[in-house]
Amino acid sequence: MEKNVIKNVAGIVVMAVGVMIGALLIPSSVQAMDISYIDIQDPGPYSGVGHLHMMSDGNVFDHNYYAWAHPEVAYAVGGTPEALYQHYLTVGRSAGWLPYVSNYDNVPAPVPMQGYWAEKQLLAFSALINNGYILENSKVAYPDREWMLIYCADYDGYRASINSKIYVDESALFDANYYAMMNPDIAALYGTDKAALWNHYKTIGVYEGRPAAGITDEANAKILAAQVAAYIITPDMSDVQKVIAIHDWMVGYAHYDLSCGLNCRKIQGFMFERTGVCHGYAVTFEYFMALLDIPCNVVLGESGGYHSWNSVFVNGQWLYVDVTKDDPVNSVMDLYSNSYLLKTGDQMLYHTVWRTEDYF
Repeated sequence: MEKNVIKNVAGIVVMAVGVMIGALLIPSSVQAMDISYIDIQDPGPYSGVGHLHMMSDGNVFDHNYYAWAHPEVAYAVGGTPEALYQHYLTVGRSAGWLPYVSNYDNVPAPVPMQGYWAEKQLLAFSALINNGYILENSKVAYPDREWMLIYCADYDGYRASINSKIYVDESALFDANYYAMMNPDIAALYGTDKAALWNHYKTIGVYEGRPAAGITDEANAKILAAQVAAYIITPDMSDVQKVIAIHDWMVGYAHYDLSCGLNCRKIQGFMFERTGVCHGYAVTFEYFMALLDIPCNVVLGESGGYHSWNSVFVNGQWLYVDVTKDDPVNSVMDLYSNSYLLKTGDQMLYHTVWRTEDYF
């Protein structure tokens, strides 16, 4: 069965805020230090993967971005996170420099959230911390005597010592600077104290619909996903009805595009650019299921070539959902089908499963 779907979402818009970065010269008499620790990109906009650190005082710092934005500082003091952060604290902060780069073009408009959905929105700011590194979308798996596997979607997993200092920080990706900037009445009380600002947001601000942002596009995409789910899901829905509602919204909202760029395979590409390839569809669907507490995995396999889809646990059984296949490419009208919605393995024609992954 096919029907027309309007590709929009009511009540959800994106806010854009401009940010300017100043400049500071380091005297030539300062002795140069080793900067081999970082990779300074020159010239052009900062486009590398951020190396976010949770510093000892609880603040977030991206040493690679700071060195890129101010290479003369890295040349003078060295490229380690500690050296650059110390410069930020003593010089950069008062000069108005940023400790990390944030894309304020991709900040969802504030929406008051209540109860269950407020708690789910707050999860967007949580991340795993491993020896100071902030690892978004990471899970510890397969510990043995000496090593554990930290699965991280952005880095394809790596092994760490069992003695590593690993913990989950609920506010790791919370942009305290943005919250203070957009809520001057709260900044007047707490300044830029991240702990105080986070406590205000999670206890009061999220319920009031105060403007807030994550420090990564993915965190902001998760905020938007929570807002969408709160808008289209009702308490009286069964799990099957919830799966169908998310499937139908996704098919109507975005379109498949092989030329969609770096974010093709990520939730931020789907939510903000409204395009993606199969993997982007699959991880986005999985995150929606995580918001709804419905067990779900990303399935990796073949279907006329490399392909990703989902398995979801409803009504006591695992069934398959392939949102990509139900969203026609280059269709004249915005039509969609349910040919691959809640199907058994035998019904998934031309799909060969390799393995499943759990990203969220």
